Amino acid sequence: MSKSGKSVDEVNFEKASCVPLGPFTAFDYFGDGSFYIVDAPGHSIGHVGALARTTSNPDTFVFMGADSCHHCGEFRPSTRRKTPSDFCLGSPTSGPSSPCRGLTSDDHKGPQGGLCGAPFYTITRDPRYAEYTHDHGAADATIAKVQEMDGYDNVFVTMAHDDSIPEVVDMFPKTINEWKSKGWHEKGRWAFLKDFKGSADVTRGS
Repeated sequence: MSKSGKSVDEVNFEKASCVPLGPFTAFDYFGDGSFYIVDAPGHSIGHVGALARTTSNPDTFVFMGADSCHHCGEFRPSTRRKTPSDFCLGSPTSGPSSPCRGLTSDDHKGPQGGLCGAPFYTITRDPRYAEYTHDHGAADATIAKVQEMDGYDNVFVTMAHDDSIPEVVDMFPKTINEWKSKGWHEKGRWAFLKDFKGSADVTRGS
């Protein structure tokens, strides 16, 4: 019982009442498959995400990863979602752009090198930034699950710190239900590459 007199029930993801949801374990909040609280540990103690159904027949969903990743470059590219062939990355001094060149523009994450099937960043183990992640192993495992979820064409993956989202979707009070038919995921999936301008050119074409 809380101080306000309201009953508070903590979600226990180890209970039989929880269900597998793709690679995650989740709690079906309403019991009808419309909204799930998702176990997404690592960033902080008790960190969770959510998945909401947006349409039925066909089934589409929005996955809200919260702070599972601080930048979309932590889970993209991946083996399930490779960099599109019409995107090229290169340093301003390297002459013509070359596909997927290494980036070193973020002090809080270690660059993976921007390989076509590997994320641009991993979570740094530098003790100077220890406060950013509670459990590195759990956070890495959660990111791997986010990558799997990102591979489903009927799931729109969003993160709390993705500042490209307002440029892609209709904001409240409008709905996100028609995200798939409006092509929002395709439009927004690689929008984060704009963040590398300055340390790397982002261009379309060869």
